Amino acid sequence: MKAKFPLLAGRWLDLPPKITRILLTLGVIGIILVVAGSLVGKQAGTIGIDKVIHCSAYALLGATLVLGLPTKRAIAGLIGLALLSYLIELLQPLNARSGDFSDAYANTAGICIGGGLGLIMRMAFAWLWTELHEARIKKSLARYQPGEIILKEGQRIERFHVVRSGRVSISRVEDGEQVEVDVAGPNEPFGLIAEVLEKPQPNTVTAMELTEVYQLDYDDIEDAIGGHDQPAAKIMRSLARELDSAQEHLVEQGNEENEEADNSPLA
Repeated sequence: MKAKFPLLAGRWLDLPPKITRILLTLGVIGIILVVAGSLVGKQAGTIGIDKVIHCSAYALLGATLVLGLPTKRAIAGLIGLALLSYLIELLQPLNARSGDFSDAYANTAGICIGGGLGLIMRMAFAWLWTELHEARIKKSLARYQPGEIILKEGQRIERFHVVRSGRVSISRVEDGEQVEVDVAGPNEPFGLIAEVLEKPQPNTVTAMELTEVYQLDYDDIEDAIGGHDQPAAKIMRSLARELDSAQEHLVEQGNEENEEADNSPLA
């Protein structure tokens, strides 16, 4: 189960959007400074650690790109950065500076080192993120005995539930009687629409046998995928509204059919 949780954030090794935006901004600023420093002004005197400086600067830029870009685009970003370093060496003679391809080789080595470090950092983040969410999920696990009510019709809820093991009966009051409308088993959610739309729980949910459920906060899931304004979050809320509308329509249709049956001369 642990391997599934990083997928909730989108692509497995990707960092949260707020962090990636900051990293990409710093990366762009760094590239601008590197280009400006390489092309503007006269050639500096020979410095013994010149190649180390080149390697370190590009390693930092490479790590920033790997951390800030989606996994598939990071490779293209590193290649582009390497080509840029060679282009700079070709353009330097046009600005009273001498090109030195050994600098470009040092830059390329730095990019490889930075890319590797960035990948290691992303893997460490994915592992940590997984462990934290796994610990949170374990804390949210609740157990119910057969016949125990998990959610009551009409109550306000702050978390929705996902069945881990066992089965639950989903019922509602119709014409003064409790009528079962569905049964949920392992990996099936209930209470999601009520939490997403912040509406009263439309059904009563009762454990049919010894049942374990995860109690999850939908807001946490939205935060994991980037926040309330992300397309995935908007789609989820739109689907919840449509499902809620469909359920209400079915209930109204059922009530009308019952009324017609009660008013029928044959009743």
